[in-house]
Amino acid sequence: MLKISSNEKTASQLETFVLCILFIALAEVILPPFSQLRPKAIAGLDKTLGSAVAQIGIYLFFILVLRNRFRDFFKNLTLLIRDPCLLFILVLTLLSALWSRSPSFTFKGSLVIVGTSLYAVHIAKHYSIARMTAILRFLCAVILIVGAIFCIVLPSFSVNEKGWQGIMSFPIRTGTFAALGIVLWLAHLISTRNQKSLSLGIIAIFLIVLVRSNSAQALLTLIALLGIFITQYLFKKLQAKQATVASVIFLAIGLCLFFVIESHTRGIFEALGKDTTLSGRTDFWPTVIATLNHHNPLLGFGVYGFWQPWQGDDNPARYIINANGFVPPNAHSGFLDLALEIGWLGLFLFACSFLKLTINAVRFAIESKTQTAFVPIILVAYIFISNFSETQLFSDVYIWFLYVFLATSPELN
Repeated sequence: MLKISSNEKTASQLETFVLCILFIALAEVILPPFSQLRPKAIAGLDKTLGSAVAQIGIYLFFILVLRNRFRDFFKNLTLLIRDPCLLFILVLTLLSALWSRSPSFTFKGSLVIVGTSLYAVHIAKHYSIARMTAILRFLCAVILIVGAIFCIVLPSFSVNEKGWQGIMSFPIRTGTFAALGIVLWLAHLISTRNQKSLSLGIIAIFLIVLVRSNSAQALLTLIALLGIFITQYLFKKLQAKQATVASVIFLAIGLCLFFVIESHTRGIFEALGKDTTLSGRTDFWPTVIATLNHHNPLLGFGVYGFWQPWQGDDNPARYIINANGFVPPNAHSGFLDLALEIGWLGLFLFACSFLKLTINAVRFAIESKTQTAFVPIILVAYIFISNFSETQLFSDVYIWFLYVFLATSPELN
């Protein structure tokens, strides 16, 4: 253990291994031991004391083994000063137990979110965007290819009535993850002269997974991310005047597409097998908003303080139900769920932080000469799209981890 801790190269490799294991857990992979290692499991109501001690013990073991890699942990947290809005979000998260109806449950949940976020800040200091991109690309391949194998070999475990979910928690999340993986591997295919057959094969598998996930959101995510990637790739090849002309053309095309989609919304949704209420989501969103505004619009219900079915008649979300009688487990909107937990104040702070990150990502895409210059803006778009009609934000999920990583990355600030 002492040898590992003192050998910088070995410690760095082990840290990357631990990061990959954590990321798989944050991707909500349902295979053990990853599902048990997910930080949120500690705050679960069914978590026994022995299981919690064992899980925390595993975390402490790796911290001890990698103690030299953590020697600058608290110093690295000063990166949060570069995004004061994100810092205030984390402070609100910790304080939310004070106004939650379930203070102990909220406090445990807030520790999970803050702990995951602080580790993401630490990783932002140690890992470049290029290195994180390589790790993310590799993990996309591992999670999706293993998931595809499970869908073929053990469909009773990895295929539900909607479509392929693989080893992730739901087909929509598998499909959108595949969309991200396709763009990352496409960029790798274009930028490297080696292993082109491997990249093409992986992209083909990802396309199959995306189609079989039967997710309209995944398809739209792929179209949006490909559009951003192709636009930036072409702009990098153009001179200043050509880029200006191209910008005007793309803007005109974008406006035309907007008006076409706006005037044919119902037909487009029907073609994708969806209705204009986003499968009933917009039916209960007004009730969710009204409940928040009636309770505590500024500060919300506290972390994990709203969706509590085990509370019965005391469940704050007991009146949230759509027209088909479906009782949702969350708001199916990451932004709305964030507001439920830390109020409109928290959502406003996130909007400011997100705007700052978007500006930094666009500037990085324009100014950087590296092959990964496109990655931040792709991830920003992915984070936004993934949380429009699904909740994958403000929790111990990989999307929130990536958001904090980008928001505090020294390369973007």
